[in-house]
Amino acid sequence: FPYLQLMDIISLHNIILRGELNGGNLKGSGNKNNPSLKEPVNIKFFGLDKFENGVSVKDTWKNLINLSDEIPIDLVKQVFRGRYNSKEEILIECNNYFKECMIEGIVIRTPDSSFSAKVMNLEYDSEK
Repeated sequence: FPYLQLMDIISLHNIILRGELNGGNLKGSGNKNNPSLKEPVNIKFFGLDKFENGVSVKDTWKNLINLSDEIPIDLVKQVFRGRYNSKEEILIECNNYFKECMIEGIVIRTPDSSFSAKVMNLEYDSEK
């Protein structure tokens, strides 16, 4: 609700923020190794939509970053970016990151947010 109030104050009436409640006492994924368990309850935003002709349309990650410069919102961490030529290249990148950080998964998406998918960390799931 505080985010909605702030957006109303600065007249952002055609914007929708997409985020995930996490941290603290929330059960979340149910995994005791979840790194966000150590954080206070918070919302991490991962998406921005705009109303166009009464329809919600996904906006770019760059525009979400720009918005976060204007209003105090916490964004999910961007763990890598690049150009990939195959699904296998993306999976290698994700699995290398999973070796460093025990997280549930990584959302991958095109720069314009027209495509997104979540690559799940199979080891994380096995620890539940």
